[in-house]
Amino acid sequence: MFMSQQLTSWPTWESAGLRTCPSTKPLKPIMKLNIIHKGAFLIAAIAAVFWVGQNISHQVAEQPIEQLVKNPYLNIILEAESAVVYDPDENRILYSHNAYQSMPLASVTKIMTAVVAYESDSPWQEVIIDAESLATEGDSGLHRDERWQLADLIKFTLITSSNAGAATLAAVAGTDNFVVKMNELAGQLSLEQTHFNNPTGLDLPSGQAGSYGSAFDVAKLMGYTLANHPEILTATKEANWSIISDSSLNHIASNTNRLAGYLPGLFASKTGYTIAAGGNLAVAVDLGLREPVIVVVLGSSEEGRFRDVSKLLNATSQLFNNR
Repeated sequence: MFMSQQLTSWPTWESAGLRTCPSTKPLKPIMKLNIIHKGAFLIAAIAAVFWVGQNISHQVAEQPIEQLVKNPYLNIILEAESAVVYDPDENRILYSHNAYQSMPLASVTKIMTAVVAYESDSPWQEVIIDAESLATEGDSGLHRDERWQLADLIKFTLITSSNAGAATLAAVAGTDNFVVKMNELAGQLSLEQTHFNNPTGLDLPSGQAGSYGSAFDVAKLMGYTLANHPEILTATKEANWSIISDSSLNHIASNTNRLAGYLPGLFASKTGYTIAAGGNLAVAVDLGLREPVIVVVLGSSEEGRFRDVSKLLNATSQLFNNR
């Protein structure tokens, strides 16, 4: 299962330790030494021990820290203001950088939108795209009065990051009530830094972000989704996805995640970008041997988020290979 009840602490690398040799009993002399010889021998022995100790100490101090501590994340430089690498199977953090800091989420919000819509209504329920939803910022190719099966519209909304799709999903339950449900589920999942103001993640007219949350909150939310409703994220691993709506209109959905189709083992992803948020990206990747990890970066640039995630995945792969 993807989520366990309590976060376990697990170091991402092991520090090198120095072992002390067991003490040995002094050997008995095979001949008696006079006092002078004994004194000279003792002085020489002390000097030798002191020299050896100095030499060993000097050698250890001279070793670069990288040789003593195997940390694949050590030299990573990210554009993101916040990031986390999370192991959902073991419920443990492998890497964190300001992972508990509340940040604007932008369209990463739509993961919660999708989950609440999916849990609130039948996946086979028919929904209709209305004019008000279409007026939402952005154009993903949806049409007024177009009919969709709820589950298909959820997948389309996630892969294309459709604001009209998210607005339509929320309108089914009434937008205000829907946002209340989003925040209620956030509380149930202990997403402590998360708050939603709308179902799209778009910035408000005041310039305030449409939603806030931490990188760790996003990782937990994606872990919950993968554990309980993995089917709604399947399309987000594809570079392009073809779907026919209930109105018999064919849509070729292009993934807003530019790593899709190039990233081995990718099985879920969600992008986000607004002026307030910068570039956000959450991905779930199987690094092999059934080692799923979730990587989240928040507050990067529009292009930098893809570089940041690639760097963290490369380092995590090294971590697993060195275990």
